Amino acid sequence: MPDFVWSFIVARKPFLKACETRFSDYCAKFWDWGRSDYIRGLKLRGKSIGREYVGTNSSYIKRFLEHCGAGTLSLSKVTSSAI
Repeated sequence: MPDFVWSFIVARKPFLKACETRFSDYCAKFWDWGRSDYIRGLKLRGKSIGREYVGTNSSYIKRFLEHCGAGTLSLSKVTSSAI
């Protein structure tokens, strides 16, 4: 590999790591009434989901997942054994 290509990759490596999504951030967005693609998709398909149900699950994420070790993992590192 040419030196200039390698230097470009090395220079961008911290940027790539900074863009990784934490598992707790992904879950928080998943249960956010205004930002969730999941909730928007349900509504578009004519399904119903209550704000209280979404709020309860969002609260679980904030109380439990954001403070445990699994919540700090990047999304690409989450496995069933890590949770």
